[in-house]
Amino acid sequence: MDTSFADRLARIQATQEAVAVPGAEAVDLIGQSTRNQTPALQDRYPTQAPKTYDQRFKMAIINNLILGLIWMVPTGFAAVNFFAVVDFLAGKDASAEAVLNTQVGLGMAILVSGGLFYWVGREALRDLGKVHGMPLSLAIGGALGAVIGAGPVTLMRYVSENGITPAGLLPF
Repeated sequence: MDTSFADRLARIQATQEAVAVPGAEAVDLIGQSTRNQTPALQDRYPTQAPKTYDQRFKMAIINNLILGLIWMVPTGFAAVNFFAVVDFLAGKDASAEAVLNTQVGLGMAILVSGGLFYWVGREALRDLGKVHGMPLSLAIGGALGAVIGAGPVTLMRYVSENGITPAGLLPF
């Protein structure tokens, strides 16, 4: 005598044929069919091989470059076009107090962002001899972002408005 239900069910199904149902599908004794069967998640989304250390390292470097760009583009733009950005943020009919508050707030935001960029640059210089290079990639992305945010056209306008000659730009 079979002691488990699974053994008895297997013995009964071995002696019985599948039942024919409308739709030409075979249904076994306990009512399972393939009508609404979906593929397993493993078939739909196979597990990818884990990334190697080099792949993760390169991805982190690229991510830091992109994050540096995203971080410093608005900072560079706001620093070079300070009063235009203040006028935009304060609104069309802003009072003198609102304009002053906007100038103070934007100035503090630029100072904080510049201070954080200084810290990242300092850490990048400390880590120059090491292998990981993460602060350096963030600093390079930030420097590129600041240059892109300031924009060559804005820089040339600033130079022409202030009468700075190319010789005046040199530090020596």
